[in-house]
Amino acid sequence: MSDPPGLSVGVSVLLQDEAGRVLLQRRGDDGRWGTPGGRLNPGETFLAAAHRELHEETGLSCPGLTLLPLPDGLVDGPDFRHDYPSGQAVFMVGLRAWGTISAAAVEDAAPDDSGETLELGWFALDNLPALSGAVNVASMNLLRARAGLGPLVNSA
Repeated sequence: MSDPPGLSVGVSVLLQDEAGRVLLQRRGDDGRWGTPGGRLNPGETFLAAAHRELHEETGLSCPGLTLLPLPDGLVDGPDFRHDYPSGQAVFMVGLRAWGTISAAAVEDAAPDDSGETLELGWFALDNLPALSGAVNVASMNLLRARAGLGPLVNSA
């Protein structure tokens, strides 16, 4: 019998460039694309975690990074179950941070050597790659709605 799903408290970082494209990372665990982000450390604030995760997974910083207000910023509910390749299952609960940086900033990107990030890329909201998990699909749908585009179908 497998363990029941746990909770993962985390943050997603939605970065856009001057053209409205979104920065995504190709993930090392499933090879699909998603936003930088991850779990909070004990005692860490959501915004501090967003800055830390962004730096760890991209080598970039975004001084103007802010938490999105509710309800847009909130990640919760039954749709956000994530099954890791290891077999561990969690329900993700968290917030989204948003900011803008220059597209050229990626030229100086230097993800850490953890293997979480295989590649970084800018993507137009109407031409997104295969996304990793429901949280990334929901985050892209939020950005797409703000740009006047219809929702994606969760194929994760």
